[in-house]
Amino acid sequence: SVEMAEKVKEVAVEEAERIKVLATDAARSGAYLYPIRGIAYFVSHRSLWKPLTSKLIPTLTLGLGVTTFMFVFTYLPQAAVMTFTQGPLAAISAALLVLSESSTLFTMLSKTFLIEDALVDTFDGVLVSKDATNLVSSGRHIQAGGDPMAKLGKLIKKPFAKFAPKAIIRYLMEEGPDQWPTRGISS
Repeated sequence: SVEMAEKVKEVAVEEAERIKVLATDAARSGAYLYPIRGIAYFVSHRSLWKPLTSKLIPTLTLGLGVTTFMFVFTYLPQAAVMTFTQGPLAAISAALLVLSESSTLFTMLSKTFLIEDALVDTFDGVLVSKDATNLVSSGRHIQAGGDPMAKLGKLIKKPFAKFAPKAIIRYLMEEGPDQWPTRGISS
């Protein structure tokens, strides 16, 4: 039993050290600043707005529609079931659950049907603006033009597969870690 306690203590110390190293690496890397830097870059380069502004109204409508649908059809049943486990807090918990479910559904639908092409165009536009046309030219035609978005021609190959089992599994596996700025997919 003393042996087991020592083993547990040893594993806990090793894990604490590993977490300390990871946290230090994350803090030094500055990866947590990438979302802020990306927003600043996007805001300061108006030419990158073109693909996304045309999708703004349909995307907002989809988000409102999905959230409304989810509240109308799933809130009361979930609140009723949660009443048994959460008591008076069930209403709040059910609302948060429905918002979370709506967010997941909205993200999958909007990325697949509305903003996929706009995201690809914006991503490629950033690469072109950073003089990385060699990376973009393998997947699309590059034209002569002034601003980066005007240089983007027709796609030669699609970077994403829609609703293929492989794409869905990859999306579900990567969506969680992709939201962590200090970890992300690139690690």
